[in-house]
Amino acid sequence: MTMHTTMTTLTLTSLIPPILTTLVNPNKKNSYPHYVKSIVASTFIISLFPTTMFMCQDQEVIISNWHWATTQTTQLSLSFKLDYFSMMFIPVALFVTWSIMEFSLWYMNSDPNINQFFKYLLIFLITMLILVTANNLFQLFIGWEGVGIMSFLLISWWYARADANTAAIQAILYNRIGDIGFILALAWFILHSNSWDPQQMALL
Repeated sequence: MTMHTTMTTLTLTSLIPPILTTLVNPNKKNSYPHYVKSIVASTFIISLFPTTMFMCQDQEVIISNWHWATTQTTQLSLSFKLDYFSMMFIPVALFVTWSIMEFSLWYMNSDPNINQFFKYLLIFLITMLILVTANNLFQLFIGWEGVGIMSFLLISWWYARADANTAAIQAILYNRIGDIGFILALAWFILHSNSWDPQQMALL
């Protein structure tokens, strides 16, 4: 594994500990939003290094580390494709999320559920990165579903507002329409190419 892939893997995995913290300690402390914001900020800084390395080398990389499911004819592995678009998107997504968290610390300072909001926002970021770096259709579908669900939860955060509820319902409906296309594509490719890897699908 090169320095480029090592740094990118570190960038992606460093966002997981704040989520695990909520599983171990559901009663999060008041410092949790600051903790999450610090993790995202430091991850943004770390992400600049592999992005810079990629710009110098201009060579896309595929990381396939975890084989996690096998059917009679298909093997599914956790696979990330680090190409130009994903490497440019990762630091942008981290910076924008960091900026939103900075603003939310001020705007939602008196909100008793601010910890939950930061958790939702972090999960949204993680699923968005899964979506962008996915190297197989199933992993792409997981990222798509995660982004859709978290979009609904974040948009409907101010549930007392009619406009927020309407926008949240629209978001979930549009995602369900996309789900139909995704599921049909998954079924078609597994039947015709016996694979969900884009490298093999491109050979059709």
